[in-house]
Amino acid sequence: MLPQEIYLNRTKVVSLFFLSTIIFIPGFLQIFPTDTQPWYMLVFFVLLFLNSIKSNKNLFMFLLVFGISFCFLSFRIFFGFDDNLSKLIPITFFIVFLLLLNKNQIDFFLSISFYPILFHSFIGFLLLPFLPGLFDFFYGRLPESSIGFYSRSINFSFPEPAFAAKVFSITGFTMVLASREKYLIKSRILFFLSIMTLSITGIILGLLGLFYTLNFKKKIIFLIIGLFSFFLIYAGVFTLPGRLGTLQNLVINLDLSLILSDRSFLDRLVTLQNMSQEFFNFNFFGSQLTDKSISFFIYLQTGIFGFIFLSLLFFVMLMRLIIGDFIIPLVFLAIAYSDSFLYPTIIFFLTYVILDTFKKYKIFLVGENNNAFV
Repeated sequence: MLPQEIYLNRTKVVSLFFLSTIIFIPGFLQIFPTDTQPWYMLVFFVLLFLNSIKSNKNLFMFLLVFGISFCFLSFRIFFGFDDNLSKLIPITFFIVFLLLLNKNQIDFFLSISFYPILFHSFIGFLLLPFLPGLFDFFYGRLPESSIGFYSRSINFSFPEPAFAAKVFSITGFTMVLASREKYLIKSRILFFLSIMTLSITGIILGLLGLFYTLNFKKKIIFLIIGLFSFFLIYAGVFTLPGRLGTLQNLVINLDLSLILSDRSFLDRLVTLQNMSQEFFNFNFFGSQLTDKSISFFIYLQTGIFGFIFLSLLFFVMLMRLIIGDFIIPLVFLAIAYSDSFLYPTIIFFLTYVILDTFKKYKIFLVGENNNAFV
């Protein structure tokens, strides 16, 4: 191989690695005071623009979707609904990219995602306790778990353990939906990393992910091992660390005051309760976004367009339940309440859930029709 070809290959590898980093590590190179930086939006915009000039149909869709989005943003700003652009712009482009990114583009990003995620997770794990200044430079705000050298949980290269768990597990679920055979081992590693965060969210999502990748016989074995482990925990054979210890005490003593005394749980519960009031205070034109606007309920504050979007998502989850899949709706609920869901991994996940749901629902209906004639 010629030196020039070697140089070009290395440049390509480095470029793809960096591209994957800014997409799958949302807080990388933090400039704005948010957990998710806007770099991925620039990448997606350029990608969609380049794709749009290939055909008149693509160009029409590109101009139509971005035109409607521009009108929506202008309406919200002009009529004084929003001065919080750090939330308004991301939630708008979240839907834009969900509409415009196609399966081939997402497949490409998935194919280059695994090793950068592993690399940054390892680097973040080392930097946080030993070089917190560098962690803050590369990955954003220092998490509380940096105190005490991961005494409660592990956040790797993310602001908090639950955030890390969602990126790991949602990427894993997307891989499974894209191609179970191709990404089976990689997805299981990501689910294992989710469990290693030692956050309650991470353990639940990781275990659900591992269960989702198993065949029927192995699922039975998994459930038996799970029940056996539960009885060991209940019997107090071993003590769980951090918040898991609180959960263990809750199970053993049936003392709800233990979980109600958890500040993080209470903060999320109160905020989620406030956001759920948007159902009862729904306004056709929307309401003002604030710093307390979190979870997918935030779309109810954008008026009728957000309501339609949420209705479609819940309709898709209902279809998953009809075809007998309870795991994906549970995963959706786990991210739906979150204060941080506006990052590319969720876009990829929802795109594949929608595509996979309609594909399986079609097979489900055909199967029912066939059975009717037997």
